[in-house]
Amino acid sequence: MKSKHNIKSIEEGNKMKTNRTFLHAWDMVIKNKRAYTMLSVTILLSFTFLLSYLMYIDSNYMTEYGRDIYTDGKIIQAMCPHDGDNVSFDLFLESLKDIENTHYYIWETSVVNQNYYVEGMPRFITILPENVWGVHNDIYTRVFRTTDKEFVLEKNQAIVSTEMYKALKKEFGKEKIIIDFPVQTVDEGAHFLKLEVVDGCYASDIGQSNALDSIYISYDTIRDVDYASDNREALIRSDNPQAVIENMRNLSIAGTSTYENKLSSFVQILNKIQLKHIISIVLFIVLGINLYSSFKNALNDRKFEIGVKRAVGASKKNIIKQFLYEGIIVVVLNLLLAAVLTSIIFIIYKIVMLTVFDKTLVVFISRYSIMIFLIVGVSMTVIFSLLFAIQSSKVEIIRHLKSE
Repeated sequence: MKSKHNIKSIEEGNKMKTNRTFLHAWDMVIKNKRAYTMLSVTILLSFTFLLSYLMYIDSNYMTEYGRDIYTDGKIIQAMCPHDGDNVSFDLFLESLKDIENTHYYIWETSVVNQNYYVEGMPRFITILPENVWGVHNDIYTRVFRTTDKEFVLEKNQAIVSTEMYKALKKEFGKEKIIIDFPVQTVDEGAHFLKLEVVDGCYASDIGQSNALDSIYISYDTIRDVDYASDNREALIRSDNPQAVIENMRNLSIAGTSTYENKLSSFVQILNKIQLKHIISIVLFIVLGINLYSSFKNALNDRKFEIGVKRAVGASKKNIIKQFLYEGIIVVVLNLLLAAVLTSIIFIIYKIVMLTVFDKTLVVFISRYSIMIFLIVGVSMTVIFSLLFAIQSSKVEIIRHLKSE
């Protein structure tokens, strides 16, 4: 019966043999770099093409549907009918009280009188109530104060875009920023509001800042003015968006919601994922054929070497292990190079899309696509490295030595 010491010695000996075989395989890859470079061209292009395809599809998904996927699915925007049917709109707002965990606020927009408009001035006036749980321009775009304070406005106070606030701050210095702002009245005249600008603000749309073209004031500031109302809307957040949307439809209230857009996007993505599966399988087969041909050509260049090793006493097992390690080294290196090359390609692609087509591309690859790439990469590494190794052990020694 073998002692624990002997078993440990055997394990250490096997580990050392494996390390020597691996180092020898690495040396042979370097020694046969010309042949492996030719092989690597096919492998690198194959894996780069597969990874680029997966990243291209995912980037298009994210660019087209990213806002819907990652935004809060509980936001609803309802618009008061332009025909002046405030009754239906008010009934809808009243119905929200019966839906648990539902909050809303109403805001209006007015416009600046064009006779007094100056370049750089906001074109719109957003009129907010006293208590606002979160200011939005739409269901996707939330507005934040530059100072990160709550969006609370007292009478005759105003908030403008960060850019405009910086310009006004530079002009007024340490003094209060007091401006006269021309609001369009119902009779198409102008009413000048004397406003104290207290802060700047910016809009965040899924992490992307957007320019604002509005000045924010409270209802108290404009309550006594017969201003021209451009529209009246409600911004709602509910843990039960389906019920809110159903009430909207029943009362024929126009609106949009992140919940419906999210569902629609998921349906579109699921349909495209099925196509992605089919194309990935086809690519797997094509890549497999290319890799098999490439490994076979590489093996033909090494038959004399194999014959010599067998002639001097190398066993089939040793030959298989050496070529298995060589195959793994080459494929793994090309997998890493494919990842680097694909990243460079998409950085260039993003720059071209932005500068030439003025389109912002969201470069993205999903965990699912990474898993597909790794499964394909690992399976091809194991399959073709083993195939490469096994075929190397079947080389007819005498015939190839005589041919040389």
